[in-house]
Amino acid sequence: MRLTQHGILALSLLALAACGERKAPQAGADSPAPAAPAQQDTANQPRGFARTPPKPLPDIVLTDTDGKRFDLRKETAGYATLLFFGYTHCPDVCPVHMANIARALKGMPAPEAGRIKVIFVTTDPDRDTPKRIRDWLDSFDPTFIGLRGTPEELAAAQQAINMPVAQKEAPRDSTKPDEYGVGHGAFVSAATPDGLIRYLYPFGFRQSDWAHDLPLLAKLAPVATSDSGTIVISRAYAFAPPSPDEAAGYFTAANAGTSPDTLVGITSPDAKDASIHRSVQEGNRVTMQPVGKAGIAPGDSLVLAPGGAHLMLNGLTRAPRPGDTMHITLRFARSGDLELALPVRAYGDAE
Repeated sequence: MRLTQHGILALSLLALAACGERKAPQAGADSPAPAAPAQQDTANQPRGFARTPPKPLPDIVLTDTDGKRFDLRKETAGYATLLFFGYTHCPDVCPVHMANIARALKGMPAPEAGRIKVIFVTTDPDRDTPKRIRDWLDSFDPTFIGLRGTPEELAAAQQAINMPVAQKEAPRDSTKPDEYGVGHGAFVSAATPDGLIRYLYPFGFRQSDWAHDLPLLAKLAPVATSDSGTIVISRAYAFAPPSPDEAAGYFTAANAGTSPDTLVGITSPDAKDASIHRSVQEGNRVTMQPVGKAGIAPGDSLVLAPGGAHLMLNGLTRAPRPGDTMHITLRFARSGDLELALPVRAYGDAE
């Protein structure tokens, strides 16, 4: 399911202040949820809401429960990362999220589970001391990472991923000023190993859905990265051509940097000509139109996928078969050349 930035904001606002009024469920409860996404269950497709476009993890440095500074992007590079903002006094949303994720992780093989990092960032630094956060997280999974920050740091981190900033609520009992709730965005942001937040998981996402998605998130590793680290390529493959003359290829190029970049050219030793085309519906006809230079804004992606934009390889020098590899070079205006190998699949064997 695709979700735009407007949808992300709406989802956040619906979930805001959800922690203060519900009764605490049993730890690990697989809570039913009206907010859970309803979509077709396919083996290779995550069930979370797809974030469009993907968003880089915030470039922030906070403090972990050992008192050490924690660079979020650096410490999570190469891992699937689940980022959640909440607080330990939350009676419902926060513990249910943590318990369901922990249960799903325990059901995975250790090597796969080890490729996933769960990051909990408190939205209540006044009450959430390092020890309290550590004890609270350990009750779910001792590998979970807890982070604290100043109010300014926490606000900047939430704003960086288009999440409404958490708000302290008035105590329900004026004689007990320390017993208050905190309204906060109630979804988990999931970044793939390339550091891009690609999926969102609202409150109520079930353990069975987490068990389905976590292995998929851990496997979505980048296949190539530019020397500067700003252009990250994933989901790259080509189809075995039905004719010996031309083939179609696909990939996703994400800009994880802070400046725009442009794909200005493509070459391949396996073809005389390589260029990007897009399929355009004109009435009852579909035509292919060439795409010249393709700009990619920071945090955005150039997505080549069946039925949309695709790489055309014309004048093939050989006829690749499923299991072979085709090679291309992507030339970016800012990031330079990036070599890419496209595994060849049979038609119908797409993601």
